[in-house]
Amino acid sequence: MAVLEVLRRWVLRRERGEPCAQVFDQELAEIAGGGHEAAGRRLLSAGYDHTAPVADALATILRETPAADGPILLVISSDMNHFAPETENRRRDALALNAMRTGDPRRLFEVCRDNEISMCGVLPAVTVVQALLRSSSELGMELVDYTTSAAASGDTSRVVGYAGMVIE
Repeated sequence: MAVLEVLRRWVLRRERGEPCAQVFDQELAEIAGGGHEAAGRRLLSAGYDHTAPVADALATILRETPAADGPILLVISSDMNHFAPETENRRRDALALNAMRTGDPRRLFEVCRDNEISMCGVLPAVTVVQALLRSSSELGMELVDYTTSAAASGDTSRVVGYAGMVIE
């Protein structure tokens, strides 16, 4: 599986202290066919089922990593919804966060798609939750914090939502 090999090479580069994030992105883009932006668009338009190969590869790495190496931290980085008035943005973000709390990656994907929630990291979130579910049937989801850009700017006309969530 090509994605698994890319992830394994990435892990080896990290262990050797080599810079690897850009190479990782380039290799995944090649697998998806096209440049980095094209890869992202292709995966997004392809939909939920195309996240499975990456989730499978990630789950394999999680399974194969010896416990003696210590716990593995997975980080999903994403804004929530973008550029709606604050009230609407909070409504959309609540839909996405409630879907995330269920631990059902398909529900998260569908809620974001069906409600036009512009959570830029929805596919990474879906992928990581899929990978974690391959080793555990239940996940604990805890919302740590939520805010919007209005908290810093005072402008409520067009905001971006931000949330922190811990998955165990």
